[in-house]
Amino acid sequence: MQQGNEKAVKIENNQTQTPEGEKWVSELIIDSPFVSDQTGLFKCHYNDSSDVENENHVYVFVNNKNALLAPEPDTVLFSPIKPLIIPCRPSTSYANVSFWYDAPIGPSAKRTNVIVDRRRGITFDPAIGIRFEKLFVHSNMNFFCEVSLKDKKEKAKFITVYVSSDHYTTLNVKSPPPVLVNESLKLECKIQSFKNESYEIDFGHSNLNQSESMTSELKIEQNFEQNREFYTYSRELTVDKVNSENEGIYYCVVTANNITVDNITKLVTIYDKSLVHFIEMSPSFDLNETVVRQVGEDFQLSVSVRSFPQIDLDRVSLYKNGVVISLNESSIYKMSFQQNTIIVDMKNLSLEQTGFYMLVISPKYHKNVTLNLKIEGKPEMILYHSSQITNGSWSKYDSGSMFEFECIGKGSPIPIVNVFFSACKQKNSSAENCEEDQKAYKWVTKHSTERGWNLESYNYTDETRVKVKINGIALRSGKYSCLAANDFGNSYSFLGIEVVRGNAITVHINIFLLLFSLSVSKLFCF
Repeated sequence: MQQGNEKAVKIENNQTQTPEGEKWVSELIIDSPFVSDQTGLFKCHYNDSSDVENENHVYVFVNNKNALLAPEPDTVLFSPIKPLIIPCRPSTSYANVSFWYDAPIGPSAKRTNVIVDRRRGITFDPAIGIRFEKLFVHSNMNFFCEVSLKDKKEKAKFITVYVSSDHYTTLNVKSPPPVLVNESLKLECKIQSFKNESYEIDFGHSNLNQSESMTSELKIEQNFEQNREFYTYSRELTVDKVNSENEGIYYCVVTANNITVDNITKLVTIYDKSLVHFIEMSPSFDLNETVVRQVGEDFQLSVSVRSFPQIDLDRVSLYKNGVVISLNESSIYKMSFQQNTIIVDMKNLSLEQTGFYMLVISPKYHKNVTLNLKIEGKPEMILYHSSQITNGSWSKYDSGSMFEFECIGKGSPIPIVNVFFSACKQKNSSAENCEEDQKAYKWVTKHSTERGWNLESYNYTDETRVKVKINGIALRSGKYSCLAANDFGNSYSFLGIEVVRGNAITVHINIFLLLFSLSVSKLFCF
């Protein structure tokens, strides 16, 4: 918190009595206005009835259009045996973020764009930054990240400083989550080091007897990474048929020549099989409102999931308007997973992405997240003639013969569609010698009662599409232009009609048929 705001931050504790027993609630209340540098992780530590320490947390984005990046140190320490994290954290969860780095530093530096790819060990979490599991880093490289939101952009520069770290220790639970009563618990403690030392690894827990657990032999592997040799030492602890007393803090102690090198801990929770099933979902958007984006923008939907038992995120599926999307074959939709968060990315949005989306998280328990996405932008105009899409083509018709075409405007907001006719000065002009007669310029959709045109009604086929169908008689060569317009702009297509001399009897018959259809049709004039 900023200095001077301490009085605006307070904690209130409340105790209530429920049928299940006493309930304690602690609330962190911040009365002062948030600023972008308060974007970050808020943690709550508490002890349960067994006096076991627990933790819960929430990540808060403080949206600020004038400060798109949360403040971070511009120097990042790098060790070749540790993952590299560049702390580029946007203050807005749905901002677009791009990365690149220059190497080596100096006049000969070359820019390399970074593409997030979990398979290559490159991931991005807006709450953490970009993470590289394996990356060859030159000493003192320059990393850049740029955050953009609509017409705002902000760039940050990070300098990686090489440090010679002797070792890197981790302690992880290898048992599939959640760990249930009467099942096995397995933990692995691993240390990676550039030194070929005589390391020892030991485990500990306050309520763990030697008879209840089994420790594997120390495993040693020799590896090469970034042209350097290092060693991996690992050991596993297995506890069969765990119970609630095996819950709590486990620790791993690493020693070398009887000197403690590292001491790390891991909180393990044991669940009873009688625990009631639950799934909690926290989407990144208010799902009761329509999300509006513009054509060309990127969109990301993230859903944090907490559940018991833990669901299989790999079985999550995405539907649009009731049809499942094949994510493996799609270049538009990408789904990724970061810990317990499902992330759906849609790049370079177009009008076709407008629709009702459903993220099926657990079909068995009917747990879904739904989202109505609306894409706004300049409309498109599609002209159908002879069952084909056309634009700028000419077609020949005998004088007096009938023709038809359709103009379909697609866009959001819904476009206004109009049709215009620009006649050639010569009645039977060809496509090559048509000189438009400005005096013979007609607004077809407004003056549809004129001889030679029959305008069918507007047909709304969906929320973003308007169709106009024109039936006409070829009396004079010219261009029919279809125009779709909305608040974002307009687009048009045209069809040229070249009239050639035909049979006079045919002309009279077709005119009679057209006038008859006009007398029995309801005309819409614009």
